[in-house]
Order: sequence, then structure tokens, then C-alpha cells
Amino acid sequence: MIVENSFIDTEMKKQMKSNLWQIVQDSLTEQENDKIKERYRNNKTRQEIADIIGNNVSSVKSMEDKAMRKLRMPRIKRILEDRFDIAMSKAYKGSIVSENILYSSTERAAFKDMHIRI
Repeated sequence: MIVENSFIDTEMKKQMKSNLWQIVQDSLTEQENDKIKERYRNNKTRQEIADIIGNNVSSVKSMEDKAMRKLRMPRIKRILEDRFDIAMSKAYKGSIVSENILYSSTERAAFKDMHIRI
């Protein structure tokens, strides 16, 4: 029974992760989506992303910031609330800073199930 529950939990997490990345993909342009995936799914630094695409770090940062603003829009917030039962009413009040990047608690909640370290 414990093994079965563990398997079910693992499968549910995989499905949630897949659903979350689908929301990201549907909400961003192809360029923004690529940068967010490289940054958060593949754990690459901005410098590594800039080297891959042949751009500078400030351009990558600007695109990442724009993409994250889009993901904070009310429409996306409602989708996350509905699909993931995330209580977002207080989500933007708290935030953390990691590697000089400001992450809202919404981003942390959304990326937590994807096992992304921010």
C-alpha cells in the first residue's frame, strides 16, 4: 500500500509539472518560453543562456523579467488557482531574493512542485 501511494504521488507530481509547463508555454512567446525553460527547467544561468543564443546577459534578463511579469497577470493567476488549488490572495505580498532576482511567493509556489531551486 505504501509503494502504491508513493507511485500515485509521483505520477500526480509529474502530471502537475506537465500541466504547469503547459500553462507557461501557452502564456508566453516561443522566445520567452525557451528562456524560461532553460532557466528553470534546465537550471542554466543567464550567462549560459546568453552564450547559447548568442545574446548578452542583459537581454536575457530583460526577456526573463518580461516573461515572469506575464506569468503574474490576473488571467494566469486564475488558471493557477483553478488548476492547482493555490491560494494566491496573499501570494504577492511576500517575496524572496535569490541571485539578485526577486521571486514572488506565487512563483515559488508554482515552481515548488517542479523541484526547481530558486
